[in-house]
Amino acid sequence: MRNFASKTIFTIIAAAGILLGGQWASAGQGAAPLYPGPVVSGGENTATIDGEGGGETRTYKIYYTRDPLGKVVAWYEGKMPDQSSDGTNRIVFNGPRGSSLEYDAVVIWRNDSGITESDIVDPLEGEIASGAAGVVKTDHTWKDLEAVKAKYGYLADEAFFPHFSAEEKLAACKEKMGGDVGSAQQDQVSLQTTLEELARQGRYAEMQQYMSQAKQLTSNTTQAMSVSHWDEWIACLDEIDAGAFRSAISIRIK
Repeated sequence: MRNFASKTIFTIIAAAGILLGGQWASAGQGAAPLYPGPVVSGGENTATIDGEGGGETRTYKIYYTRDPLGKVVAWYEGKMPDQSSDGTNRIVFNGPRGSSLEYDAVVIWRNDSGITESDIVDPLEGEIASGAAGVVKTDHTWKDLEAVKAKYGYLADEAFFPHFSAEEKLAACKEKMGGDVGSAQQDQVSLQTTLEELARQGRYAEMQQYMSQAKQLTSNTTQAMSVSHWDEWIACLDEIDAGAFRSAISIRIK
């Protein structure tokens, strides 16, 4: 999570576990009201801020929402006029002047997604290109790819994932999709090693016995490469989309 105040160093002391499964918060605490849109509780976070005169301990309740950061900020602008910002992805609102919760009363923020649009669409682009070359059997077109970008592109530009790494999930999906091809290719490599060893020993008759197997393994690899994995990749994107949020709200309570 990004720093809660510019030119300060945060030391995380404790963080409560994240509450999942549709537990929707209904009321805010502290100097700031809670955003009225659908939010999921993310527990509490206590931090020590180093500054002049010693450190100050602050405690925040954290909420996540799938609403865009700009929409959340606009709502708070109508409720809390004292606003500052470190950048487009971190907006701070102060509370009532002179109160114990005046500074950083609420922070609206979003972490980087960790992925790019290329991470999202590259496997599908490759499949379309391979389909045009007659390698992969697919009916999907560049128009279909544009529809994917329109639906899932926000995962790279506007989303973050507090409960998992999107990069790791995409990597796991890509490895799973290429499993059949990898296995077939490994069988080919193993057979090639065997043939080379038999040739080195001059055992040519035995080599002939493996030739039909070599042809079958080549056929297996070609067949594995021709299979479309479009639906599998979309299912992976759906899983990531289900755990994506566009904004985080940290409300100071101490």
